[in-house]
Amino acid sequence: MARYLRQFLMDPRVIRAPWPIRYFLVNALIVPRRARSSARAYEKIWTSQGSPLMVASQNLAHAVATSLPETVVRLAMRYQQPSIAKEMKALAGAGEKQLIVLPLFPQACDATTGSIEAEVLLQNKRLGKPFDVTVVAPSQIHDSFVMAQAEVARAPFSSGNPDAVIMSFHGLPAHYPDAVSYEQQCQKTAQQLKLAMGLDEVLVTFQSRLGRTEWIRPYTDEVVLKLAKQGVGKLFVLAPAFVCDGLETLEELAIQLRSDFIAAGGKELMVAPAVDTHPIWVQGLVKAALSVGAMTD
Repeated sequence: MARYLRQFLMDPRVIRAPWPIRYFLVNALIVPRRARSSARAYEKIWTSQGSPLMVASQNLAHAVATSLPETVVRLAMRYQQPSIAKEMKALAGAGEKQLIVLPLFPQACDATTGSIEAEVLLQNKRLGKPFDVTVVAPSQIHDSFVMAQAEVARAPFSSGNPDAVIMSFHGLPAHYPDAVSYEQQCQKTAQQLKLAMGLDEVLVTFQSRLGRTEWIRPYTDEVVLKLAKQGVGKLFVLAPAFVCDGLETLEELAIQLRSDFIAAGGKELMVAPAVDTHPIWVQGLVKAALSVGAMTD
């Protein structure tokens, strides 16, 4: 956890501060505390196969590869293993020339899709630029994500008959230059999901903030506690910023947030599954990759 957190938080697109300040914050203040708490959180969701996020991501990569039998499909993580650098080196060694990158984020921001693109271009340069690189924008896969998420969420939603619905997105510091654009994308996703699921009203919130700086509001945990105190008994939560279930959905929402909601007077909190390998989502990724290939042939 410490290695991952150092690599993740030292990314200048994640913490926007001069290198000496960022180094001090990460290594002296954040990592010593966060590594232990993150490890405890992972213990709650760890499976016999390992990290749920890794397992789900591997399954997704396999599903895409199955639909593209003549294409080499590799899974890479922005931080730690399997790394972008390692996978690109292997592809270059195999003589591959065209590289299509599918960032697995339904919304774009510099801290996620921007960081991925920068890392891919850096590694391509270090390898001597063997690849013709195309990075697929989230807008190109957004509609398939929304349709898949609506399908996945519809069954537990219809059986739960909730009093309120929250769509919780990963947060971003409010002072970041692309915070407004990112929030607008989240609002668009929420609106499209609302229409696709036939919902009358949804609350859009933001989770997973770090530190004391102001992040995009409203905060998921604060809204959930407020709803419980207002008498909301059954709450349904979707997390449409995550394509695979991991720590943010399985522990932060389904365990920690549920516990806080019930402790504050709520009765039941249901969390919709991620799209993972839903066929609509897989085919959306495949279609995006094929469209790039058609343009470059």
